[in-house]
Amino acid sequence: MDAAVVGLVGAISAAALGAVGGWGAARIAVKGATYQADKQASSSCELWLRQVRRDVYHAFLHPARALADEMGAFALRGCTDASVTDEERREARERFMNGIQHLERKSLDMAVEGTSDVTAVAQSVVADMKALSRVLTSTMARGGNGFPEATRLYQRLDALTEKAGHIQGDASLR
Repeated sequence: MDAAVVGLVGAISAAALGAVGGWGAARIAVKGATYQADKQASSSCELWLRQVRRDVYHAFLHPARALADEMGAFALRGCTDASVTDEERREARERFMNGIQHLERKSLDMAVEGTSDVTAVAQSVVADMKALSRVLTSTMARGGNGFPEATRLYQRLDALTEKAGHIQGDASLR
């Protein structure tokens, strides 16, 4: 009878140890799966954020570059062609201001979705465009030119493109 009790106690002990071991293994497996799911969710979130920022940066940079090119062409024309009329200046100012208002809206998107340093450069680009627009549409009437302001604007756009591309790790922004 003693052997039977010892066998029963051994069987019960082995079953209990097996249950504890199984519970411990299950707990480790759950922790591992939770960790993996958290990492995957974090990676997905980071990827989504990079894509959103890339889209916001592109939505600002492409129209900004186009408007800067238009302003540069107008500045060049004003320096080489004395026949720029008041009507042409008014039309240019209206086009420039519409473009600048569009960029201001895009810079607000950038302030929400982008990083603060890229947003600050974008806002300085908009300020430079406003100043250049004033210079091009007013001083040209007095025989001035907007080359210094246009040059500064292009430098800021290049800095913004570089900074946005560096943050994103995206060569297509550069």
